Amino acid sequence: MSARPGPQRQAAPPQGVSRLGLGARRDGLLLVPPQAAREAVPLLVLLHGAGRDAAGMLRLLEPQAREADIALLVPESRKVTWDVIMGGFGPDVAFLDAALRHAFALLPVDAARLAIGGFSDGASYALTLGPANG
Repeated sequence: MSARPGPQRQAAPPQGVSRLGLGARRDGLLLVPPQAAREAVPLLVLLHGAGRDAAGMLRLLEPQAREADIALLVPESRKVTWDVIMGGFGPDVAFLDAALRHAFALLPVDAARLAIGGFSDGASYALTLGPANG
């Protein structure tokens, strides 16, 4: 993956939850805390389990993220689960990279507080991608 946080971003980031607008059938969600209008915020990438979606994953941590002023990026796998679980990296990595570029363009992200995690298959995918991408 090549997406990295940087100083460039659009004007005021949209607060609250919005769709990524990057995928037709399966897309993802971005939660932007109010703090992002004033300073760089932590970003947690959350990956759902097999057969699940972004909305279900967001419900698990949205209250805590709002309380702690953490941005959440919750992309959806291109198929029923993450590609590496079904045999190797492919379109999910490309989509995740695009989702990160989208998030980095919208809000100021504190690069020292960038993390990835997930549930079930999403956790396995996070453990595969996280260490390989710093």
